[in-house]
Amino acid sequence: MGEVDLSNSSASLTIQGISGLSSTLTAADSFTNSGTINLTTTVNNRSANLNLTNGSLVNNGSLNFLTGSGSTRSLGGSLTNNNTINIEDNTSVTFAKSSGVYTNNGTFDIGSGATLAISSSSQKFTQAAGTLDTQGTFTITSATFDFNGGTITGNSPIINASTLNIGSGSTGVGTFLLRNSSAYSGN
Repeated sequence: MGEVDLSNSSASLTIQGISGLSSTLTAADSFTNSGTINLTTTVNNRSANLNLTNGSLVNNGSLNFLTGSGSTRSLGGSLTNNNTINIEDNTSVTFAKSSGVYTNNGTFDIGSGATLAISSSSQKFTQAAGTLDTQGTFTITSATFDFNGGTITGNSPIINASTLNIGSGSTGVGTFLLRNSSAYSGN
């Protein structure tokens, strides 16, 4: 990430697709966000992307996928959320890291009309603690969803041709929609 320092809670970084150009920021290694990262666009059909070549993003601040002018936002890196992730209403987001591991320990909000897609047999989303609130659509296709703790509110995550694991220590509440030859294990 070079000179960008996101260790301070007042730090802010915006990745913005603009007219004629999609925007992609690629970090070579793991980093921690204690400030605010925004992904947005000013023109439809342009994307905003955050990629990590190695390691993962530890979010101790805010990670916001903003509606802007439409089109997609993507995260191409593993993620541990310890604070807040917001996917604004009517925003389309893809988590797309080969062998990506995404863990929620904080607040993860998917707004009304928003979509979050994770599609790959080598990816895993773990609801470990905190709250996953889906007012839009959260679909996992050919991947794994581990429910180990916390709560799931709003619309049910869609587990499509995927694996749902309920951890032995999970005491949280959640409902799921399993489709298309999905597997289930746990309590």
